Amino acid sequence: MRRVFVLMGVVGLLVWALMPGLPASASQMCSTSCGATTIQCCVSTGTCTSSAGSLNCNGTVYTCDAINAYNACKLDCLDRYMTCRSFCTDRTCLSECAEFRTWCIADCGPMPQTSFGC
Repeated sequence: MRRVFVLMGVVGLLVWALMPGLPASASQMCSTSCGATTIQCCVSTGTCTSSAGSLNCNGTVYTCDAINAYNACKLDCLDRYMTCRSFCTDRTCLSECAEFRTWCIADCGPMPQTSFGC
């Protein structure tokens, strides 16, 4: 009985492999690096091109400027937090440094969008 099930599975796979598939989606993907962050574009119709620091996603150009500014702000907050923490001698001070870090990062605003299209 087990052989019958295995044979049925093999036949099923062969039938599935030989069947004409659904029309393929012709989507195109491109990306560029913005430091440690990658921005990407996916288009199902149109074009997508990338160069150092920018994407052309179906005619709309996205650059790394907003991402780089956000990352720089966040890194500055983390540097300030580490400096603050280095002067702490008790838990209260550590809590105040952590609270400052949270507020500082919130002031950087929301992380910019990194994925466009599809």
